[in-house]
Amino acid sequence: MGNLAEAIRTASGAHFGAHPIQSVAAIGRHAAAICSRDTESAYGIDGPFHLMLTLQAKLLLFGVSLQPASLIHYAEERCNVPYRYWKTFTG
Repeated sequence: MGNLAEAIRTASGAHFGAHPIQSVAAIGRHAAAICSRDTESAYGIDGPFHLMLTLQAKLLLFGVSLQPASLIHYAEERCNVPYRYWKTFTG
């Protein structure tokens, strides 16, 4: 969300993820690999957030704490916290 996300989304050569709820957009050398991860959970070990961590990507936040960052959901899923659960969507 916001101006930076929109600038990345509309940049020449940008790639987009296909996840219907937690889609990602990226530019740069690893953008295609990050965005091609079409997984049931965006936060699983085969998803884009895991790949970003493997590639030692950096998280840049402007004027907000770490709490609203999507990367938190990756950590929650990896730690199997009791308040996150799987819900199947169809359509």
